[in-house]
Amino acid sequence: QAHFQTWIELLPKALALDQFSPVSFSAASAVQNGQTVDLTQSSAQPITMLNGNGQPLAVASGIGSDGSSFSVARTSAAAAAC
Repeated sequence: QAHFQTWIELLPKALALDQFSPVSFSAASAVQNGQTVDLTQSSAQPITMLNGNGQPLAVASGIGSDGSSFSVARTSAAAAAC
């Protein structure tokens, strides 16, 4: 049975994606079968946000060596309409 966790950084509606700054996350965890686990233990995988042209807009790093940290960075691609 597969378990999926998703961490999404939500931006305020008034903030354009073009103003997205790198964001670092630490001490991330999930609850799996009633137990708190880190990202590595939960088999978390990074995702990439694409623009309407299929170009990467926001790219997540791999999980840090501590098993509970990662970052998300904005690329230089234009935020094309979907």
